[in-house]
Amino acid sequence: MALFLKLLLGVGLFVLVLFNGMVDESVIKDDPVARMSLLGLTGAAVLIDSVWSAVATFIGRGRKASQERIRLLLLPVIREVARRHKVDITLLGASVFRVRRQFLVGKKMLERVDRYRMSDFPQQSKVNWLPGKGAIGEAWRQVAIRHVDWRPIQARWGDGKIETEADWARVPAEDRCGLTMAEFLNIVDKYAEVLAIPILKPGTTKCDGVLSLDVPIRANVGRLVLSDGDTVEKATEAATVIHNVL
Repeated sequence: MALFLKLLLGVGLFVLVLFNGMVDESVIKDDPVARMSLLGLTGAAVLIDSVWSAVATFIGRGRKASQERIRLLLLPVIREVARRHKVDITLLGASVFRVRRQFLVGKKMLERVDRYRMSDFPQQSKVNWLPGKGAIGEAWRQVAIRHVDWRPIQARWGDGKIETEADWARVPAEDRCGLTMAEFLNIVDKYAEVLAIPILKPGTTKCDGVLSLDVPIRANVGRLVLSDGDTVEKATEAATVIHNVL
């Protein structure tokens, strides 16, 4: 939207300057109505662009404040997992997604609101999160807590075992987890396990988002750390409060 407004503003200014130049050179006759129309359109574009910039700034500040509140809720959960299971806290990750509809009338998908990890690796996964994709998409589709031990899948198909469409065709549906080949390759060597908690509208079973926790494969923990009852309980409590800031 912002780019469109800037293009419109640029075109309006160009046409206005061109019109004035052609009038000055007597290429065309001056037309007060046309001149005022161009000025009006250009002025409107300037006004709309200014308003849009102000709104975008306001929304950006609101989003940053929401992310800060979300992280205050995520940190105790991650810290507790690290303490209980003696895992390097900088390797643990958490993400919060909310359900949104593409272009108002399009299909629903999960939009990442925030991602929290103290280290820079692994990078954010490139997945178009739809119902049924991975633990996150399954938690949304089933409106239920989902935990996936990704290590056996990584052992079977990671480390460069899939290079062609023929290789991909050998991967069974249960291992694909609803992912495309590109999405699968993007995450297969990243994670050891993932816990996904649906974020429910208070007092209902309506899923408005998903909270996920993950342990990267490079943590080399050798055991599951996200499936115990205490971790699930604390993550569920955090998800309940996070709904208020989505």
